Amino acid sequence: MLATNTTEQEHVCGVNDPIFLLRNEQVTLWGQLLLLEQNGKTQETVVEILQALMRDSEVHFKRESLLLQALAEKLELGGQPFHSLIEEHATLLKMARQLLATRMLFRRDSAEGECFDQQLGKFAKQFRGHIHHVEQVIFLLARTRLSRPLQKQLAKQILTI
Repeated sequence: MLATNTTEQEHVCGVNDPIFLLRNEQVTLWGQLLLLEQNGKTQETVVEILQALMRDSEVHFKRESLLLQALAEKLELGGQPFHSLIEEHATLLKMARQLLATRMLFRRDSAEGECFDQQLGKFAKQFRGHIHHVEQVIFLLARTRLSRPLQKQLAKQILTI
């Protein structure tokens, strides 16, 4: 009976739940986007937040790709329906690198600083759209189509990245 309680505790804590793990990462990424959008930050702070966002996004996207791959295999779709999401990962990382380069080149109070703010707004909107889509479609599919043992296996894989 103790083993059952441990398994239930692990499930409740999310250790065996890939959606819980990925959702928590998305909350962190969302928070980093909010920090970036707040005015009054020094250039160094913005650079640090962008670097953290890029680092965390790279890991998150690798983990999210595992879930997408498992869904594609389960749904016997060959991965094509999720190809656009994988491409969006690359696009978001490219946008973040461009933001970082722009921010490092220009001060916020310059005309180019306004360009940075516009780029940041576009980036944040696209990133939030991606998170929302994953939240509304991918996580629902995963919950309804992937067995608990497969979800547990995915969670273990996610934790190794």
